[in-house]
Amino acid sequence: MTSLGKITIRNVDSGEYTRMFPHTVSVFDSVDFATLNSARAEETLHLVFFDSSGNPVMGWIAGRRDGQILAPFSAPYSCPSANTVLPVEVLVECMRSLHSYAGGNMHLTLPPDFYAPDFLPALKAAILTAGGTLRHADYNYHCEVERAADPATPPSRTARQELRRAINSDRMVYEIPDSADRNQIERVYRIIEANHSDKGYPVKMSLDQLTDTFMMTGGLLSVITCDGEDAAAQIGYYSSDNVYQPVYWGDLPQWSHMHPMRLLFHRLATHLLDIGKASVIDLGPSSENGIPAYGLCAFKTSMGCHLSLKPTFTI
Repeated sequence: MTSLGKITIRNVDSGEYTRMFPHTVSVFDSVDFATLNSARAEETLHLVFFDSSGNPVMGWIAGRRDGQILAPFSAPYSCPSANTVLPVEVLVECMRSLHSYAGGNMHLTLPPDFYAPDFLPALKAAILTAGGTLRHADYNYHCEVERAADPATPPSRTARQELRRAINSDRMVYEIPDSADRNQIERVYRIIEANHSDKGYPVKMSLDQLTDTFMMTGGLLSVITCDGEDAAAQIGYYSSDNVYQPVYWGDLPQWSHMHPMRLLFHRLATHLLDIGKASVIDLGPSSENGIPAYGLCAFKTSMGCHLSLKPTFTI
């Protein structure tokens, strides 16, 4: 146990952490997710912040690797867990304690604000107040499911025309493969792999890693076929109670002229709207270490998505 003023930080075991914090902001903040990816860190930390009476007020899962503390150590972002609304002064004190605990050697990447609109702005302010520094902020795009399902949403006339042509085409079909079928997961993966190869960058997750994660989190597979051949696909998770995140999506270069990605996004949103399982689609970052990929930013904007920031701090 490390006593730091009013707040004490202790690394507890996974079972104790789960009992203290049964609810998380996203699936990526859960003990199950950290356990699945534990091989990617030298040590998994289940940090609990205790008040002066010994009550747990907040928890944060992180990992040690290469002499640093990382939150996340194998996920798009990381967010602490709390069972009640924390006053700003408590958040600041927690972050001051974390600063002392980590010695300026901890890197935090937070989710965009729409995951926790009240909590995350207060947390970012507390990190800065406590002496944390902003390393960079990635360009993250999202869209409300209802908005994405509306063919009138794309802001430009060209984008709306491309979507309407794709919707009206009798050559393209939207499929929802069985998410429990590993062969279908591999089918989607191979489409994504070919897309990434064409663009000159690898898929960061192996097929086995993606399959294991998908089976744990639950999610959806989508495929667009054109003239009976696979043309585009996505695989994604329900990253929180109301957010769906396509982790990988892309089309095959020989079908790009048919705009299958516009149809894929529209049909995915329509399906999510029909089943009522998410209100927001998180399309993730369009940058690397804060450097934007302008073409990807433009494409997501053309679909009616909103820009938000995914910040990374050192504390």
